[in-house]
Amino acid sequence: MFQNLIDIIAAPSAAFARLKERPTILFPLLLVLITSASVQVGYVLLTDRGFMADQQIEQVEAMFPNVTDAQLEEMRENVVNTSTTTLIVSAMVNVALVLLVILALYALYLKFASKFSFADFGWKAWMSMVCWTSVPLVFGALASWIVLLTNPNGQVPILDLNSLNFANLLGLDVDGGPLVYLSPLYLWSFALLALGYQNWTGKSLLTSTLIALGPYILIFGLWGLL
Repeated sequence: MFQNLIDIIAAPSAAFARLKERPTILFPLLLVLITSASVQVGYVLLTDRGFMADQQIEQVEAMFPNVTDAQLEEMRENVVNTSTTTLIVSAMVNVALVLLVILALYALYLKFASKFSFADFGWKAWMSMVCWTSVPLVFGALASWIVLLTNPNGQVPILDLNSLNFANLLGLDVDGGPLVYLSPLYLWSFALLALGYQNWTGKSLLTSTLIALGPYILIFGLWGLL
């Protein structure tokens, strides 16, 4: 287990060979879910409640231009008056569920794609692959905690939690778009997934990379066009 954690970073091929024989899910899954959810806990505890409400209202206004002022005010009051415990539980559950669904669907997608490579691996094996190759995202959670703990006034914009995104690293002043959400850590994770797919199926690195990135190429490609 801990050897896999070391090897997925330092010697991925060794980890993939081990996982091919004995796929494991629980440890990497909990590691990714807990660290990611912990950032939301920190955000609730360390962010000014009024500022947090403003952030949520801005997101709602961007997504639903027809929302009324009365609805926005009601939403603001709900955020301000809701207990800290309720906000923490809600944030943790939402993040954990979203990540769990994304990982599970990605494993299902890889299981389907591997059929064309005549690779006989079940969903559990691919779920193990997806969870272990998501381990680099833990470093993103640690970076988010640094942002939270070093902020002096409790007013961290929610997008700034992903401090390692390409927009920040390239010094671009943008309010949204793929560069705000993507970071080198995601590319690291995708690279590991491509290497793992190649290791298990014997396909070329190019084919494995295209398969590993397939859903994200589609999503961010459409997003960029829109």
